[in-house]
Amino acid sequence: MTNRSFAGRPGDPRPWTLPLGRRAALGSLLGAGLALARPLLAANDTDYRSRLKPPQPLAKLRVYQIKPTGRQTVTGGPDEDLLLVHPPQEITGTFQLSVTGFRGIYYIGASFDPAPMGWLNAPNGRRVDGIGALLKLRTHRYAASRPFVYVARLRFRTSRIVFGDLLQVGGGAPVGEWAGWPDIYRHKIRAEPLFGWSSYHGGSFSKGVSHSDFIKAELGGVRHGYAADIDVTWGYQTEYVTPSHAHAFKPYKGPDGYGQLNYWNYVSRIVTRPDIASDEDPSAFFLSRGSKYVANDEYYSVTFGEGGNAGRGVWIVPPAGRNSVLTYVDPDDGVFGPKESGGTLVWPQTGYPNGRRMVTGRIINGAATPPPTVVRDQDIGHAWRVTSREALLDYIDGGYLR
Repeated sequence: MTNRSFAGRPGDPRPWTLPLGRRAALGSLLGAGLALARPLLAANDTDYRSRLKPPQPLAKLRVYQIKPTGRQTVTGGPDEDLLLVHPPQEITGTFQLSVTGFRGIYYIGASFDPAPMGWLNAPNGRRVDGIGALLKLRTHRYAASRPFVYVARLRFRTSRIVFGDLLQVGGGAPVGEWAGWPDIYRHKIRAEPLFGWSSYHGGSFSKGVSHSDFIKAELGGVRHGYAADIDVTWGYQTEYVTPSHAHAFKPYKGPDGYGQLNYWNYVSRIVTRPDIASDEDPSAFFLSRGSKYVANDEYYSVTFGEGGNAGRGVWIVPPAGRNSVLTYVDPDDGVFGPKESGGTLVWPQTGYPNGRRMVTGRIINGAATPPPTVVRDQDIGHAWRVTSREALLDYIDGGYLR
């Protein structure tokens, strides 16, 4: 029987190894009275975790070993997938990775504390260091089948940088070529903050780089989004999920309906930097550029899962001393802005174009109800890196549930 393995977790002496007949093997072990120290979890079709199962790879899978420093570019064809393999250590040098092409892109197990790649003058004139964008992942315009980007088990530190984007995504297909718009999966991520501001005061980077995004569809359109078990601290635009200029401000509108974005077990912590005069009201969820744009059908339908198989909820934690979270979403006013009551944000449920709700569910105010732990340190980082086709298949077969 063939075994598959991926790199071990912290404290594990060897990579985790599991036979192909995983369910049968587990049944034999339990039947013999043996216990597993870290049992695999089961996910049924109604469990949010089942939505985070990675897609199966194509027969043609390229494995790319990421170098620990420098600018790197990887290009591929429409009939192949890409498995990005993080080096066996935290990346601490100057770094940027750009991917263009491929049907699907996998990046599982990563640790970053990158060095600066340039500088800007902050609004108060202070010089600060930062990056442009750490990861730029764009699928092929003519993907052989439904394209996707899958990023999981990532740790992001910011000990030496102040601004920049963590993740830019999108597909190569324009509006109307809906088959080429990728699904975006993000699972088990913890991020330290980067900060931002809207004005430009000079520096080695050009205007706009100070608009620090945790994620943005900067490279093209996206179909659906799945984000779970994420704890991010951020100081500008965290979830920049309004349709962007990169896809003509239009949401996905394919044969399966409009684009949908799903969040489960998600904590967004808002921070500011008065010492550099960064933005005073960062956006945890930038859902649309304003209520008039919602009326023009420029938004994705968003679901914040909570309860039972939908996870424990979605939180915004305001800065110390602030009790409201209303100003940390966009739009925060107008016909389609939310209302804050009882320690939660809730959105209007009627009046939308074609009856399509912008938000289903609610956001919990972390000042009123502190969030639980949604992702543990031992569940993220480069120790979880997936390094081969066999390891990827094993991860898909149940490793993603651990």
